[in-house]
Amino acid sequence: MSVGDVLFVLGANGTGKSGLMQYLYSHYEAQWISAHRQNWMQSHQLDISPHSKFNQEQQVRQQDLSPRARWLDRYSHLRPQLSLMNLVQKKTERMMEITRLTDIDDQKAASTFAKREKDPVAIINEIFDHANLPISISITKDSAVQATQRGNTYGASELSDGERNLLLLAADVLAAPEGSMLLIDEPERHLHRSIISPVLSELFSRRSDCTFIIATHEIMLPIDNPSSRILLARKCMYHQEKTEWDVDLVNSASEIDDGVKRDILGSLRTVIFVEGTEESLDHALYSLIFPSVSIIPKGTRKDVENSVRAIRGAQESQELLRTDAYGIVDDDGHPSNTDGVYSLDVCSIESIYFDTYFQKLVAEKISKETVQDRLDSARRSAMEIFEREAPVLAKMNTVRRMREKILTHLPTFSSLPGDELRIVIDSGSMITEDNTIIADYIERDDYDGIIRNYPIHKTSALDHISKKIGLDGRKFYKDAVLDVLKYNGDARAYVESLLGGLPSRIREEAR
Repeated sequence: MSVGDVLFVLGANGTGKSGLMQYLYSHYEAQWISAHRQNWMQSHQLDISPHSKFNQEQQVRQQDLSPRARWLDRYSHLRPQLSLMNLVQKKTERMMEITRLTDIDDQKAASTFAKREKDPVAIINEIFDHANLPISISITKDSAVQATQRGNTYGASELSDGERNLLLLAADVLAAPEGSMLLIDEPERHLHRSIISPVLSELFSRRSDCTFIIATHEIMLPIDNPSSRILLARKCMYHQEKTEWDVDLVNSASEIDDGVKRDILGSLRTVIFVEGTEESLDHALYSLIFPSVSIIPKGTRKDVENSVRAIRGAQESQELLRTDAYGIVDDDGHPSNTDGVYSLDVCSIESIYFDTYFQKLVAEKISKETVQDRLDSARRSAMEIFEREAPVLAKMNTVRRMREKILTHLPTFSSLPGDELRIVIDSGSMITEDNTIIADYIERDDYDGIIRNYPIHKTSALDHISKKIGLDGRKFYKDAVLDVLKYNGDARAYVESLLGGLPSRIREEAR
C-alpha cells in the first residue's frame, strides 16, 4: 500500500478481522483506533502532564502489542484522554507556528500556513456539521474540551456515545503524524452508516498523507468510497505459534460473491446512482435528501442506467441479493422512470439550487437585512443574461425535444416494423417554436419558467445571481444551499417534490 490508499477489511463475524488488525499493528508502525475501546470520560478536563502522557502512551502501546489485546484492555480509561490530548497538542503546535511567523513579521507565510494547516478543532466542527450533528467543539485555555449545542455549552464527557466516538475518531485521525498507517476497527459500531460513511470519506480526504485500513461488517462503506480496495476476510485459523487468514483482495464490492453478501448483509439496502462525481452537486444534494441510502455517482446518464440495469438484472438471476437500485438523472429529453431511473421534474440539478425558494432562504441566512432588494437585483441580472443568451438556450431546448421525439419512436423487439422506420422532424418549426416560448418567458419576466426548462448552468447567470445575493460565486452559493437543507425539513420536502416520484416510491417499498 502507498500513502493515500484506503483498504477495507470486510467480513462476517468470526472471520478474524480484529485479529488481523492487531497483527498489522504489531508488525508495522501503525496507529490502532478501535471501536471496542471505552469512549466515556471521567471528566472533560485534560489533566495529563506531557511526561505522564508519554509514559501512558508507552504503556498502552506495549499492551496493544500483546495478542491478548484483542479481548483485554487494562488502559481503556486512558485512551479518550490521550486522544484529546493529541488533538490539543496538534492545535497548540499550529498556533505556535503561526505566532512564530508573525513574530518575525512574515505575515504572508503565517497566512499561507494557517490556510494550509487548518485548525483541527475547526475541521472536527465541519465534520459534525456535515454529519447533520448541530454540535460545536471548543477547547478552553485550561484545556477543557467543551461542546455547544443550540446555545447550551457542556463538557465533552456529556456527549452521547455516538458523538463521543465521532469526536475521538476524528481527533485520532487529524492528530496523527504525516505518513501514518491508521488501522480503524469497526467505525460503524456506535454510528449509523448515514453518518459514519461521509465522515470517513471526509477524513480520507483531509488526511491523504496517511494510509487507511478499516475493518468493518458494513459492505456499503467501500461502495460509498469507490476508489478504495477490499480485503475480503473469509475465515481465520489460530494455531499455537501462528495465525492464518483466508482472504481475497478485490477491487470493488461488485466482485464479492453472493455467499459472503448473505453473511454480511442483514437487511435490504437501497442504492441510488446519480450523474456526476463525488464532488458534484448531485451527490451532495441527494446525500442530504436520502440520508439512509447509498448515493453513488456514476458519471453520465448512460452510466447510471447501466448500473441500475446491472443490479436489477443480478437480482433476477439471484447474483445480488437484498439490494434495491434506482437512478436519478437530469431531464434531458429521455423518457421518465425507465427501469428504475427517474428524471427530474426540472431541466437539471442547478434548477433546484437556483430556484427562487432557495435564493430567499440563502439570502436570509446571510443577513435579514435588504433580503428583497438582493433577490430583486439577482433576478434582474439573471433575466438580462437569459435575454441576451435566449437564442442559445432555445436551440438547446430544441435539441432536447428532438432527442425525446426520436427516442419515443425507437422500436422495441415486439414493435419492430416490417419494412422501414421513418422519423420525420421539422427542426425549423421546432426552433421557431422554442424561440417564441423563451421570448414569452422573458416578456412575462418568468424566471422560474426559464430555470426549470433550460440548462441555465451553461450560462453566466449563476455567478451573477450568487454575487447579487451576497456570496462570492456559485460555489459558495451552492454550499449555502446545502447548509440550508441540513437543518430545514421543509426545504428537503420541497426538493423531494421535484424528484419525479422517487422518494415516495422508496418509502412505499420500505414498508
